[in-house]
Amino acid sequence: MITKLNELYKVLLSKYKGGISNTSTSKFNDIKDLFKDRYDLNEDDVYATGAGNRPGNLEVRLSQGVQATKHTALCLAFLIDKKGTKENREKLTNSTFVTIRKSLGRGKSSYDNIIIFIESEGELFASGLMYNDDSTIKDALLQDFNIELVKSVSTKEEQAEDQGDNNGSSTIERGTMSLNLKEPTNIILYGPPGTGKTFAMQSMISSLSDESAYFPTTFHQSLSYEDFVEGIKPIMESEDVQYKIEKGIFFLACEKAAQFAGYKSLNDCVQDDIASRKEKLDKAREENKLVLLCIDEINRGNVASILGELITLIEESKRLGADDELTAILPYSKEVFGVPSNLKIVGTMNTVDRSIMQLDSALRRRFRFVELLPNYSVPFKNDDAITILKRMNARIRCLLGKDNQIGHSYLMNASTNKEIYDVLINKIIPLLEEYFYDDIQKVRFVLNENDDTTYPFYIEDIEAKEAYDVYVSNGDIEEEEKHFYVLSDNATTEEDFNNYLKHLLGVSES
Repeated sequence: MITKLNELYKVLLSKYKGGISNTSTSKFNDIKDLFKDRYDLNEDDVYATGAGNRPGNLEVRLSQGVQATKHTALCLAFLIDKKGTKENREKLTNSTFVTIRKSLGRGKSSYDNIIIFIESEGELFASGLMYNDDSTIKDALLQDFNIELVKSVSTKEEQAEDQGDNNGSSTIERGTMSLNLKEPTNIILYGPPGTGKTFAMQSMISSLSDESAYFPTTFHQSLSYEDFVEGIKPIMESEDVQYKIEKGIFFLACEKAAQFAGYKSLNDCVQDDIASRKEKLDKAREENKLVLLCIDEINRGNVASILGELITLIEESKRLGADDELTAILPYSKEVFGVPSNLKIVGTMNTVDRSIMQLDSALRRRFRFVELLPNYSVPFKNDDAITILKRMNARIRCLLGKDNQIGHSYLMNASTNKEIYDVLINKIIPLLEEYFYDDIQKVRFVLNENDDTTYPFYIEDIEAKEAYDVYVSNGDIEEEEKHFYVLSDNATTEEDFNNYLKHLLGVSES
């Protein structure tokens, strides 16, 4: 089987220059047909995807879109090993096991088998198999492929690993998202407000081995390189103003990361020989000695100006301890500077504020973007809240697209109709008015109300209408058809709250 698979795979690589990093599942149709025929599977029983050389990419593809809610008998995952050794294939496979473990056989989505093929020096190797107790083709897979690593995910094993995850784990999960902090990849969490970006960041913070490993900051328009990295600052200790070079939060975070790896300072880390530095930094990551630099509202700052020439150094392959590590000379102190690989940079941004398409292309290349959308599978205290949120977001998507939806955190803790009503009046409707500016008709559309709605959130502003009629009659302007609305806040009883939510739930008001 591996010979036939390699033949088909080489055809795939010759047809699509993007190779397995191009994740369009339709490009794997010939390979899927090979497995369907061999193991007597249906079209929907096989899913194939590429994930480059990053297990985190695979986890995202297993847990988002259609795959997030369906059962799949066999997943074919293709990754790249850039080093070309069996040892590194095993390391990559183990890392993938850790990252995708909870995507197999848990929640709404499940995979009976996930077989990992790794391309190494132009050849595919069957490097790993994860299977659960429902697998019916596991034995056949093992017979057909010389699989290097095999792992069963039983209920007991999952429970044991879950307990381990709660005790110093560096893998953080939120809904269908999983982030491995040991990977030196920079991450930007983006999405509409209320989708759990800050919560995910807080989860990362709680997993750190030391509170001093957390460095928070917020980007804004006036933030500069001198604030973030290093700059000359005045000292007001006497009548004579003196100046000194002051280190910014980015430098301090890098220094702490070097200290966590066993160095006295970042300079000691930079001056160490390459082999020793790589060993110490790799060990620091494995032992969860990580430093987390959290940048809130990363899109609000001028990133190219704030990072300057150092934007190259935050790249995964250019970190200290990486194969292609780079350093730079800082402009003020003239110190040699590098970014340790055990420093994790995580940013957040609201897509409502600014689309990620407008971000600097150099920044986009150096960050992995993780989209967080409203998650209806998180525990809601009231099922009606889920229905209301889904219906409103469907209408928002048709008008503004997915970036302006309302996150699940707005309604997930509302347990009664009164609490749902209060959130709508005090939080969601003001947000909708901001989305649509003065176009209240679109806000009313999102709320599924019209002139025939018995209990509308918006009622006609009679006084404004009368004033407009006077204005038109006294002025020299042509009358336009205008509607004036004011927000109604008349609900006081449980019956009132129930009535006001009926049209949002799609229930007949009669």
